[in-house]
Amino acid sequence: MKKVKLIFSLMLISFFTNCEVNNDEKEVEINKKDKITLFLADKNQSIQVTDLDEVKQILALKYGNDNPVVQKSLSKIEMLQKELEFTKNLDLNNNAVAEKYQTRLYNKFGQSDSEYKKSTNGILWDGIASGFLSVTTIPLNLSSSKINKASSWSAISPGLVTLCDYKWFKGEKFVVFSIIPGPTPVIPSYFDNRTDSFF
Repeated sequence: MKKVKLIFSLMLISFFTNCEVNNDEKEVEINKKDKITLFLADKNQSIQVTDLDEVKQILALKYGNDNPVVQKSLSKIEMLQKELEFTKNLDLNNNAVAEKYQTRLYNKFGQSDSEYKKSTNGILWDGIASGFLSVTTIPLNLSSSKINKASSWSAISPGLVTLCDYKWFKGEKFVVFSIIPGPTPVIPSYFDNRTDSFF
């Protein structure tokens, strides 16, 4: 009888410990999901923001609402916000759902006659000498050979890219804005080699 009580007690302790660990993991996941950093490449300045609306406000305030690069970037952030809102109710861990959604994304962003044409607006670099991925307007989860290798970003045309830790529709976001094309800005050390995807 004592043995049964001991086993039962151990099972209860294990259960509650497991619950606490799972809760801690969920809290970490929520914190990572909510964290957004805006990096202004021309100023070499990182700004912690609470949401993507704050990114839009800062860009408009610092560079002017009438600036065409800012307008294009604000439009891109709004596209990201709409897609994030749309994905809230999708189970993108389900392969069939993910595949169907990927087709929707390609139809929306990837066709030459779509509202938002596919275009390359920058290159992700492994270090500063080895460019390994052209970034397009299509949101993309990186292939396993490229995950966590980006150390810098070079804008082909002025604008913005959102780098993401984990899949682009979840996880911490690092928004890189470049008012002018040219020299490759180095990604600050806290986000170095953490990019799994981009928008």
